[in-house]
Amino acid sequence: MVAPPALPQGVFKEEVMRFIVLFTFLLNTTFMLAQDLGKGNEAYKNRDLEVALKYYETACDKGVGEACYRVGEMYDIGLWVLADESKALNYFKKACNLKYDKGCTTVRDRDESLRGGW
Repeated sequence: MVAPPALPQGVFKEEVMRFIVLFTFLLNTTFMLAQDLGKGNEAYKNRDLEVALKYYETACDKGVGEACYRVGEMYDIGLWVLADESKALNYFKKACNLKYDKGCTTVRDRDESLRGGW
């Protein structure tokens, strides 16, 4: 077995530091995104729907698929907002695009019901 070539002095240390900085940034970003969703869930649990909607919309705007789905649910049934199927579907689609499975399932189910399936 041939040993890999030696790295120039300091390169490994720089790469490790670069990895640590990137990992810390990603961890903090994930925590901040989850924070808005968590606050929305807490407000929803306490039936403070106005606050829940605000946090869900904020998290959705930041790319949290579950939050987009929650906003879609609120528009779908008219919870704190006027029921609006079009807005609900747009939020469900956004959730799906953000890889939130329930959003994709809801969009697919709506599409099937519009085509007369089910």
